[in-house]
Amino acid sequence: MSGASSFIVVDTSAAVEVLVAEAEFRDAYLELFDQLRVDGFGLAYSDAIVPELLEAAYTWDARRSGDRDWRRLRRAGLLRRSRARELTILHEWDSFTEGWRTQAVGIRAVALSAARLMTDTGLSSLDATHLATAIHVGAGIVSHDRGLIRVAEQYTAAVTMRDA
Repeated sequence: MSGASSFIVVDTSAAVEVLVAEAEFRDAYLELFDQLRVDGFGLAYSDAIVPELLEAAYTWDARRSGDRDWRRLRRAGLLRRSRARELTILHEWDSFTEGWRTQAVGIRAVALSAARLMTDTGLSSLDATHLATAIHVGAGIVSHDRGLIRVAEQYTAAVTMRDA
């Protein structure tokens, strides 16, 4: 990834691939982020990533609960949240960002841009927030979400390891 910006934006799907030891693409993303750091990039992210990581930890556990109907159980509130998993993913996020020059972007700074992206592209509010963050910072974006990547490529440099 190259460009004028000295930052890259990470969305939650890519962060989860890095932070969850069992993630299928973990090694590929770790290698990518290591190279980006060596190349001098900083890491920018939306403040929305922290609550989204908590939700991702819950979803990760729900999917692996062994229950084929985990989505229904999750929507009904019948699956317990794991405080240990949530604290672990937050600790892993702090450890991951520790070696980076970081820039956290508040949601208010990108709210109008995110709203426009939602209407113009059909992105979800959180995906639009991550892309709006990249546009705001003048950065590329790293995501594990193919749909976000397809839209992001219209606005900035975009990378996924999903197809690598």
